[in-house]
Amino acid sequence: MSEKQNKKRLGIYIHIPFCKSKCAYCDFYSGNFSAADREEYLFCLVEHIKRLAPTADDYAVDSIFLGGGTPTVIGGEGIARIGEALSISFHLSRDTEFSVEANPGTVERADLDTMKRAGVNRISFGLQSSHDSELKALSRIHSYSEFLSAYSDARDAGFDNINIDLMYGLPDQTVDSFAETVERVSALSPEHLSLYGLKIEDGTPFGRMRDRLVLPDEDSEYEMYLMAADLLRAAGYRHYEISNYAKPGQECRHNLKYWDALEYIGFGPSAYSYFGGRRYGYIGDLTEYIAAVKAGCEPIEYSEEITEKDREAEYIMLRLRLRDGITRGDFYDRFGIDFAEKYREKLSKYIFLGIMENDRDRYYLGDRGMYVSNTVISDIAEFDV
Repeated sequence: MSEKQNKKRLGIYIHIPFCKSKCAYCDFYSGNFSAADREEYLFCLVEHIKRLAPTADDYAVDSIFLGGGTPTVIGGEGIARIGEALSISFHLSRDTEFSVEANPGTVERADLDTMKRAGVNRISFGLQSSHDSELKALSRIHSYSEFLSAYSDARDAGFDNINIDLMYGLPDQTVDSFAETVERVSALSPEHLSLYGLKIEDGTPFGRMRDRLVLPDEDSEYEMYLMAADLLRAAGYRHYEISNYAKPGQECRHNLKYWDALEYIGFGPSAYSYFGGRRYGYIGDLTEYIAAVKAGCEPIEYSEEITEKDREAEYIMLRLRLRDGITRGDFYDRFGIDFAEKYREKLSKYIFLGIMENDRDRYYLGDRGMYVSNTVISDIAEFDV
């Protein structure tokens, strides 16, 4: 459907819960499902998209994000089917950002060509490390050389907006080995980089063996974080969000929707939405999701109305993830409250400690503050993060 004038903006997230092999640290809903399961899911997903789209008739979609799992497991043709369903059912902006997460071990050049023709214009590669020993420790299915090949293929296919995910705090990783990864990857000049600290989650293989993992200590992780920020700043990247760096103008539009508390609709098992004044999430089970869609039901597991108090706390939590932070004028326009006056005592404390910066009417966290952002945000907003 073509874009109409004066429509509100909307993001769409689609969860693809398929992986060739689940990584030892991953707690997202995903698994190695059969080809028949994948086909049935695609069919139901398309039907769900068509059925729900009329609820967003007053919106223009300007960002689409396929995450997982490993979206590229369904191949270029599968991704093209999803793209076609979205373009037929929703009003898409002329410049919609269409991102797809990709594991370098599941990407073929032909699939990249197909995705490009289908309107995908941003690829996010889950590399994690440039050291094969560290990749093996994470149980990744690809090598660094396979990533380099996939990255080259994506460039040759015409992708001029590429993100690369990296991780720090890995088993047996050192500050020097992480610095080497950051330097190698930034030398490739991707438009965007995401850097995540490893978290050991209950219920994962790493969670079950946490006492046996040889992990960097807290001081080393902190050094990794600050070192990466310095290296990427020198390479021309802006540290615009706690975990994200971009060349000028290449910030991820879809993720900015989350951090700006803007609306988005999710599809797929375990996907969440923030739409129509409420937040809701779908059940994290493929079989139950498919059964509900086939029965004409919404497979909602969780739903809540967003109160004004929730909106304020969430806005603080999300905006302080961004380098742009919170401005008094924008906060007043949204909530009718002077941010600096209401939170004066806590803001003053963190400015004194050198964790928060104050530039006229803007309050934001620097590199040091971003590293301890959970503590700062939960204190200011009285919100669990």
